[in-house]
Amino acid sequence: MLKYRLLTCFIAGLSVAVSAQDLPVQEDLICLSYYKPWLGTLTDFQNIKAVPIPKSYRFEFESSECRHSSPMDLIKWHRHFGSEDTMRAALKYVQDGIIAQQVNPAPKQQVEDYARIAGYYASGADAFDSLEFIQLAEKYHEKAKALYDELSPDVFVTGWIGAYRSNGHSTALEKLSREIAVTRALITDETSDIDNAASLLSSANMPFMDEFSENAFERTDALCDIKYSELPQGIQDVCDKSHGEYDQDVREFLMLQTLLATVEDRIVGEASPAKSYTLFHDVDRMLRIAEAYQPQDYTGLQQPEFSQARARLNLALSDMHFRRALKLLETNTGDKRVGDVDFKIAAQLRISLDQLLAAERYTPRYSSPSQWEKIAIKFVDRMELWSGVEGRILAANGASSSGRHIRELEY
Repeated sequence: MLKYRLLTCFIAGLSVAVSAQDLPVQEDLICLSYYKPWLGTLTDFQNIKAVPIPKSYRFEFESSECRHSSPMDLIKWHRHFGSEDTMRAALKYVQDGIIAQQVNPAPKQQVEDYARIAGYYASGADAFDSLEFIQLAEKYHEKAKALYDELSPDVFVTGWIGAYRSNGHSTALEKLSREIAVTRALITDETSDIDNAASLLSSANMPFMDEFSENAFERTDALCDIKYSELPQGIQDVCDKSHGEYDQDVREFLMLQTLLATVEDRIVGEASPAKSYTLFHDVDRMLRIAEAYQPQDYTGLQQPEFSQARARLNLALSDMHFRRALKLLETNTGDKRVGDVDFKIAAQLRISLDQLLAAERYTPRYSSPSQWEKIAIKFVDRMELWSGVEGRILAANGASSSGRHIRELEY
């Protein structure tokens, strides 16, 4: 029954203010020094519309002691179970909470706080294709960048901006700017946004990226894990600066390149766009390596971050083929004869539907009903167009409907 309850709750809501006095008080609290993600409860989920910031989470976030969870736990929870409106309430709560904790903060701390807020808004924008959220991500990223540029780089030797995921070639802020720009291009499909994202990616300094990607052809481990003495000096230096995490940097960069390529390939004239799929195969190999090092969860699926990455890629490829089908459809208006264009439209729609089904495999409706619903809506809409095009082709040949994807449509 739980999965059916989940499907009934794709509803929006704004936060209901709850005073800090309502939070539970624990005496003789013993703090444990490990990260314990907040997952919410069934009751929290059932009340997500009225109370998008559950009391159980507020205790974790607002407590000055024993904070084992992260604001990203709340963002992920709304990604899986909420809506754009509930996500808006969660992001506003996290934003206000981080800013409220700034008591005479040092500029360095402000940079890190603004960067975190920008990252949370970027995650919300990706989850619900929200231009509003990406604009707020840009706002806080600009705040962080303005302060960062005024300070000496020596200030950031330690801390999140200086150390976390910074490999000596790209700062955390530069990586965040690329994520925000590509997400905006995916949402708007505007030429100016596509060009801006392409410019940021082309200016990135990613030494030996081809070697790290090519390694996935030949091995099942990370390039930095190869016997150190066998690596060229340049790659040794990269591995040293990134603490062995450069494979992840390359994988994330390839992901952004692939996502942007799907936007660029929506409008190219070739029958089979090559750029996005060439990049997709590269990032797919690197994902397989990373997944091989991660334990599987109890559902038998890969770790959520990998499932989310794969679903994001499949959705982008599906959207690319659907936009190409629509463009072809525009050139075919008024012509009642079945011709080559009809077959090209059908081919693009068929691939778009197949990519949606691939995304759905990484998005179980019982653990991520909100994202499952987004995929389902696209599938239903595209099946309607597919049925019309297929029916037109089959009727011209005196055949009946093939019934393709009828089971998935009913599901």
